[in-house]
Amino acid sequence: MGARVGEPKVENDLPYDPPDTLTPSQAAIWRYAIENAPKGILKAIDLSVFLGWVTAFDEHERARMAQAKLDTRGGDLDFLMKNKSGDMILSPYLRVTDRCALRMAKLAAELGFTPTARPRLASGKEDDEPEDNGWARLRVIDGGRGA
Repeated sequence: MGARVGEPKVENDLPYDPPDTLTPSQAAIWRYAIENAPKGILKAIDLSVFLGWVTAFDEHERARMAQAKLDTRGGDLDFLMKNKSGDMILSPYLRVTDRCALRMAKLAAELGFTPTARPRLASGKEDDEPEDNGWARLRVIDGGRGA
């Protein structure tokens, strides 16, 4: 993928192997994202943003699984639980998943992980498209080869 006009070239892709400080579940998320992210996009300078996304994803999944476990205990009202005084309240896991989802969405857009963010990553030229030397405009003239 070529650089966008005026964009400084950034070297050093993020490595496939995650930092040793990540938990096993975070390391799995790291590897999954590195394997499936748009090629050549994740650079070493993006480490802090990428780590934010990885940890938000992990926290979201842990809260989602904790809520699922809570829901399997029975009852007719999903997403609710009883507090110490026996009153029904909204599960705190929902707040965690909502906050994590918002963080993930914001960071995913920054990293080019969403369908609407990916077009911004394009250089504007196809890989096999020759450099525009002025003649390419003639292809769009009515009756020309490109019409």
